[in-house]
Amino acid sequence: MSSFEPQAPGFSWGEVRPPRSDDGVSLLAALGERVPGAVLELGPGTGERAAFILRSFPAADYLGIEPSAALLRASRGALATFAERAAVEGRNLAIPLPLESTSADLALCLDLLEYLRMDELYMLISECRRILRDGSVCIFRCLSYGPGWKGNLAATSRTWFPRYYQGARPLEITHYFSPEDWRVVHEARVTEGWLTRQTAVLERLPALSAKE
Repeated sequence: MSSFEPQAPGFSWGEVRPPRSDDGVSLLAALGERVPGAVLELGPGTGERAAFILRSFPAADYLGIEPSAALLRASRGALATFAERAAVEGRNLAIPLPLESTSADLALCLDLLEYLRMDELYMLISECRRILRDGSVCIFRCLSYGPGWKGNLAATSRTWFPRYYQGARPLEITHYFSPEDWRVVHEARVTEGWLTRQTAVLERLPALSAKE
């Protein structure tokens, strides 16, 4: 049984994942002309990216949810100067978030999904769907599959022996999003060793009942 299944009780690689540097510059290109007012970030890591977001959008409010105790301390330190409009909370991602529905217009989850158990992953995506307003965007980035036999070997090794890779295994992001709820605005990959890192920008679609 893979260590990413929910039957591994009480443990998530997301809680012990290593920090990953990101100054947030590439995020602006993914946002395009959108100017967020309420940002939810799942897995802010060191807080470096969040600080850039807050400097770039001085009217935006920010909430980060970080499952790692070490990264929670780091991100809180990085955002201390933005305390009036930014906060980071530590939380188990397998349970619903204490946020109102349609309360955010941008959700971010960058370089976290590859460390989560499947129950955490599905809950996170479900909560993004609930919390985002119609027409808002969610940006996901994670380790993904690579081409050829090398890519297959790397994916298999990481899935079945996660402790040798600090818990990170590849995913295909768009497989986890229903086309009834999301529209893929942009999708791109960059090579990372024998694998790739995939970024997907998804727009939250109105509920079917609202369209009728």
